[in-house]
Amino acid sequence: MEFTGDDLEVRHYDRLTPLHYLKDSLDGDLKRLRQGDCLVAFSRAEIFRLRREVERVSRRSCAVIYGGLPPGTRIQQAQLFNDPQSGCDLLIASDAVGMGLNLNIKRIVFSSLKKFDGHRMQSLTPSHMRQIAGRAGRFGSKYPEGEVTTLHRKDLKNLDELLNTSVETVEVLAN
Repeated sequence: MEFTGDDLEVRHYDRLTPLHYLKDSLDGDLKRLRQGDCLVAFSRAEIFRLRREVERVSRRSCAVIYGGLPPGTRIQQAQLFNDPQSGCDLLIASDAVGMGLNLNIKRIVFSSLKKFDGHRMQSLTPSHMRQIAGRAGRFGSKYPEGEVTTLHRKDLKNLDELLNTSVETVEVLAN
């Protein structure tokens, strides 16, 4: 790069396993969550509200992962979710799930497709949504294929649009 004098190498990767967009939401029914699901929410308060509600209605144990968790706790929660003997077969997580953890996720379920950016609620970008959705059905994980859907029917059309919108190309890295 001219600006810094550094070399830049751009690598493109192809997804090695299929990711299926499901045409049906969970219709708001948390009882329809199943083993290997990751329910994604975008605030710590919402993550814990959903955890309480899921555990109440389903009597299932949930692991929790979000950006503010200490790294050791985040790893412990990932291990709980990945261990079939732990009894913890659901994950409630923020978009932190899309960064650096190896998780056996079968299906990503978005509780919302909007996120507070520090100033206002913003819709997810296609690249942000794909980064999260892409955590389902990872190559070498327990699930050879992934699925993505929404908790609420009203978000399905937006999910479909995000999945079918081309990702913007970065033209300038620095000025």
